[in-house]
Amino acid sequence: MDVTTTIKGQTGLPRYFAQAFTVLQGMGRGRLDFVLPDGRRFRAEGPKPGPVGEIVVHNPDVFARLIREGDLGFCDAYLDGWWSTPTCRR
Repeated sequence: MDVTTTIKGQTGLPRYFAQAFTVLQGMGRGRLDFVLPDGRRFRAEGPKPGPVGEIVVHNPDVFARLIREGDLGFCDAYLDGWWSTPTCRR
């Protein structure tokens, strides 16, 4: 399984994914993987250890919804099945 830690040179990304991923790259601790509908896996990781999570994107419009509606929109997108998470551990 290939893991990408940058969006540089990537094409065909979901709308607003680049902005969301750039913000996440500034986190201080932990790791978060995004698995896009096309199977690509992107990883944002802080310099310190911390929680580890994975978000599997089922609807690429989830990032536009996050930008437009904030954290509540992101939560509603989860309830609507737009994304899921198989793991979340410390």
